[in-house]
Amino acid sequence: MGSSWIRNLLRSLPDRLSASALWDLLLWIVVALVVAGLVRLARRWIAHNVEDVNRRHLLSKRVGYAGALFLVLLGLSFFVGHFGQLATVIGLVGAGAAIALQDVGKSAAGWLYLTGHRELGPGTRIEVGGLVGEIIDIGILKTTVLEVGNLVYGRQSSGRLASVPNSRLLDESVFFTPSDGSYVWQELRFLLTFESDWRLGVERLEAIGRGEWEEWARDAGESFRGMGRRYALKYGALTPIVYVTVADSGIELTLRYLVPLRRRRGSADRVGRAMLETVEAEPGLDFAYPTWRMYRQGEGGPSVGRGPAGSGDGAGDDEGEDGWDA
Repeated sequence: MGSSWIRNLLRSLPDRLSASALWDLLLWIVVALVVAGLVRLARRWIAHNVEDVNRRHLLSKRVGYAGALFLVLLGLSFFVGHFGQLATVIGLVGAGAAIALQDVGKSAAGWLYLTGHRELGPGTRIEVGGLVGEIIDIGILKTTVLEVGNLVYGRQSSGRLASVPNSRLLDESVFFTPSDGSYVWQELRFLLTFESDWRLGVERLEAIGRGEWEEWARDAGESFRGMGRRYALKYGALTPIVYVTVADSGIELTLRYLVPLRRRRGSADRVGRAMLETVEAEPGLDFAYPTWRMYRQGEGGPSVGRGPAGSGDGAGDDEGEDGWDA
């Protein structure tokens, strides 16, 4: 029934449209082909002359959008005089499209939101619905991201692409870090033995953190000041700090410092290597780790399972039995 309705509508179009409307339609199609050719040439020129990847991608997309907008406006100017004749056709088609394309319309609204958001674009790292990735393309209906993490250890690219409907970016919470000068806090933990000189460990770890921080201190300060101008953001000290915690197996030192988003893993590697060299060079420092000590009753060490004298627990009757002390 639906297919016969569409066939009848197509057969009736020549009767509903005048000869001048058909001529305008033909002329519009010819202009559309010319515009498509010009857009293709412009994109080819951009690909060969613009080196920055993100800027090249944005310019190419904008050229395409400009061509499409021009054709829409041209079509309105061509057919504005024939709207009375097209009213029936537009009404019939539009009624069905409004119901069938609700999700498409919502995704298009999401596209408008993304293109109007100055900090969401190619190169921005986002997290939505558990998916973490970098935006590489924003389409009218979906956004394509390069997956980060999941298959690989650390926050690095897995090589897989994922498509996210733009409607999800309106319905769900989106975590993002801008592509230009984005900094995040990183925390690295090191566990020292209780016998270690923890004050010396704090001093050495702070020096390592300052060495990392000095490389991008000025740029990080400018980035946070810019965020303070755009948002109601109040930030405190940006310099590295070391926190001390008494853990089960030793004294835990936590280095908290700012690092560029895309340099987290390399920075963690440098800090880890520096801390290993420090512990190796300092006799007063030693790493701690969970250990087990085994002993035999009667050979020293605490007793296990030994109750009060005469209690009937078998005290003193189990010499030679192995025991474990965590």
